[in-house]
Amino acid sequence: MSITWQKKEKIVSELNQILKDHQYLYFVDLANAKTLALTAFKRMILDLGAKYKVVKKNLLKIGLKENKIEFPGIDDYSGSFGVVYANGNEIDIAKVIDKFIKENSPKTKIKDSLSILAAIFEKAFIKQDDAKKLSKIPSKEILHGQLVNVLVSPIAGLAYVCSGTIQKFLLTLKEIEKTKASN
Repeated sequence: MSITWQKKEKIVSELNQILKDHQYLYFVDLANAKTLALTAFKRMILDLGAKYKVVKKNLLKIGLKENKIEFPGIDDYSGSFGVVYANGNEIDIAKVIDKFIKENSPKTKIKDSLSILAAIFEKAFIKQDDAKKLSKIPSKEILHGQLVNVLVSPIAGLAYVCSGTIQKFLLTLKEIEKTKASN
C-alpha cells in the first residue's frame, strides 16, 4: 500500500525531529516479531523512557541525509527499520532489546530475522557488531561498585602492608624484651 506524498513528508519531518532531539537511537529489525510480543516490548522500553517507531528505509535515508548522519550499508537491508530512541538509559535499553531478540528469535520462522542493525550515540554512528556489544556492558550499579573497588584497593593494600610492618616491629620488640629479661 502506497502512502501519499504529504504523509511521507510528515514522517520525514517527525524523523528529523527524533534525530535532532534524541541522543541515543537503535535501528532494529523486528518486522517478524509477533504483535503481542512487540506490544510488550514497547511497554518495556516506554518504562525506560524510550519510544519505538517503524520507518521505511527510503524515508530513513532521507532523514539521515538531512541530519548529516552516515549509515554505511543501509542498502544491504530490505524493508522497514524499527527505531528505538531515547535520551538516557542507553545501556538498559540495549539490554531490553537484546533480551527481546533472544526470547523471540526461536518463535520466528526466518533465522536471525530479529536483530539490532546499528545505533547512533550522540550523533556518532555505531556499527552492528558494536551496537550488539552495548547490551553486554554491566549496569551502572555494577560499574560503580567496580570503580569503588578499584579506588579502595590501593588504600586497603597499603593499610595491610603497614599493619604487617607494625606487627613485625612489635614482635621484634617482644623478642628483644625476652632476651633482656633472660640476661
